Amino acid sequence: ASYAGCAASPCLTTDTTSVTVGGTSVDLSPLQQMPGGGTSTRARQCTEVHPLYSGTLQLLCSYGTLTNDVSGCIPKCPTTTPLSVTVAGTSVDIAPTVDLVSGTSEARLCEEVNAGYEGEYRLGCTDGALELVDPGVDTCTEKGCPAGLVLTVSVGTTTDFDLTTTAAVDHGGSVSFPCGDVNAGYAGTITADCALGALGAPTDDCATAPCETFQGVQHTLNGVTGLAAPVAAIQPGATGDGVCSSVNPSYSGTLTLSCGAGAVLSVTDDSGCKAACLQDDTASATIDGTPVTVGPGGPTFRIEHGETKTEPCNGARPGFIGDITLTCTEGTTTADVTACQPEGCPEGTSLTNPLVTGEDPPLWAPALGSGGLAHAATLDVDCSLAHGQWSGTLTLTCSYGGLTADVSGCTVAEFTPADVAFACGIGQPCAITLGGSGFAGSVTLKIVEGPTCSSAALPWVSTPVAPADPTAYYAPYVFDFGTVSISSPVGSVVVCDQGNTVVSATDGVLIAGAEANGLVYDCTLNEECTVLVNGFDLQDTDGIRLVAGTCGAADAAIVPNVIGFPVALGGFSEENQNATMAVTITAGPASLQYRLCYGRGAAAATEVADFPVDLGRFMLKSGNAVTNSYSLMIPVGLLDLSDFDAGGLTQLATDFATGMTSRALPVTFPLLAISRADPAVPDVALTLEVQAEDAAIFTDSAGGASVGTVFASVLHTSARQALSAGRNQLDA
Repeated sequence: ASYAGCAASPCLTTDTTSVTVGGTSVDLSPLQQMPGGGTSTRARQCTEVHPLYSGTLQLLCSYGTLTNDVSGCIPKCPTTTPLSVTVAGTSVDIAPTVDLVSGTSEARLCEEVNAGYEGEYRLGCTDGALELVDPGVDTCTEKGCPAGLVLTVSVGTTTDFDLTTTAAVDHGGSVSFPCGDVNAGYAGTITADCALGALGAPTDDCATAPCETFQGVQHTLNGVTGLAAPVAAIQPGATGDGVCSSVNPSYSGTLTLSCGAGAVLSVTDDSGCKAACLQDDTASATIDGTPVTVGPGGPTFRIEHGETKTEPCNGARPGFIGDITLTCTEGTTTADVTACQPEGCPEGTSLTNPLVTGEDPPLWAPALGSGGLAHAATLDVDCSLAHGQWSGTLTLTCSYGGLTADVSGCTVAEFTPADVAFACGIGQPCAITLGGSGFAGSVTLKIVEGPTCSSAALPWVSTPVAPADPTAYYAPYVFDFGTVSISSPVGSVVVCDQGNTVVSATDGVLIAGAEANGLVYDCTLNEECTVLVNGFDLQDTDGIRLVAGTCGAADAAIVPNVIGFPVALGGFSEENQNATMAVTITAGPASLQYRLCYGRGAAAATEVADFPVDLGRFMLKSGNAVTNSYSLMIPVGLLDLSDFDAGGLTQLATDFATGMTSRALPVTFPLLAISRADPAVPDVALTLEVQAEDAAIFTDSAGGASVGTVFASVLHTSARQALSAGRNQLDA
């Protein structure tokens, strides 16, 4: 027979197999047809047979026969099967809150087992058996006591008083409260221990409280209300002291305080409080017939009742020595002045010199002897001891520690001036300070060119004002001679009085400063030149400036942008009679009409008025700062420029180009300077500078090409040829 057309029978959806899991049997059929050749499988959930099993079971089909395999079904731990759990000796059966699949666990609270513990442990399931997951309940710890727990206590007559904790406390710790929080009349502490999250029974050492020093009670003393406090703690039922001044600051002494139940203070006696004597509580007394008022003033501004203090007598009556004794009796001050005695004049006592008057007379300390002078005693001394120019006898009297002098017996010698040395500067104020004796209203001085007084006074000096008060002596007196206005310094000068007597010092005086010697200074930009200044007593603090205009004149001005010019003199000779300076001017407007001006002590001055002395003309030339730069100098006698103006610039250039050299140049135009940066380039702008007494400067910067061309030819041809014949000089 042939079996080629035969096939294995499948398992149909109508076929069933009895599946048993955990003692429960259920007939299951495949959800779809299963092949019958070999063995085919279909997975189903174990919970289809038994709800307390997890995992999968297998349906097996072999040649049309349906069987099953339940080895994959694992039992769960149901909520109905508990486990006994023990925490700190307390055991409780704990069941899972859900059916636990084998191999899983859930967290449980320790307080479910023991209410005094906190934390978590895990309950696990293994093949249907409940167990504790390692480390078990070792994670459970004792509970602390949280804030907000209420402790009910009783203190004295106060019962069932609730105290509430304000902070958490660890297990084994404790909380404490002052007994006074429950009953103000008690002191001590209430304590409760924390164990497993609960406060234990409170204990206390509460006792009736004393009245402490920080307590106080209002009390009124002589109309002033303040706080009376004990100086030391007072036990209940006892009394203690308080300070009167804490109630009324003007009182001293102590008052009596009583401490009642509940630490209640009261004042029981203030008779010990006595008024002190303050600064305004003064006493009247009489010292040497003079009424005085004294009190606890100064550093001893307060005297307590029953106490005494002293004040110096001279505070109440100047000129007396000794002490006043002040006594205070309940706010009333009394003064004992019997120890006050007039003060004498010890050796070294001074007075204003009675024979010296004026602006600042000196002090004089006459010799009184080792014992000095007693009060009201007198002493006659020679007038010459006060001042050598006086003779006769003066009488000193000591009065309450001070000296007075009767000089009616003194007479003064004739006018005798003291030597004086001075040095006044040209252009500066000149004043002479003269000391001496015997001045009279007719005393005047003059300054002459010495060495004797026979010469006339120097021309600027007017007769100075004589002393306003012809009293015997002035020390010192200032004679003002005004501003020195002469143009040249004078090295030999003397000061004479109205009797032509020399009163200046023997070492000589002088009118110091630089001399207006009419020099002409010639300097070129960027080239070193020498500046010489002559005079007497020249100083580093003296200054010189270049000025456009007249030295010291209001309409003149210091040339501000000349760079490299010195501001102070230097390089003095040994005789100090002149200063020689090497000057290099690096920038500034060139001009041949500057004036070199000098000022005494004016090194840092900025006003032209500070430089009144004209040292001479200062020519500042532009020089040869650029390669191929030329300067043509035309001396006096070459041209007649009397009618020259700015419009004549072209005509002047034409005259030069044709070699015109025969016209005469008047004195009013002493110098003509023509400058050009590069004569090889004809269209460069040309500056023509005519230096004359009016300092006229003519500049052509617009249209300068034609002018420049003309002057280029002048510099190279006609002018050079015309000026080289020996009559004039061409400087290139």
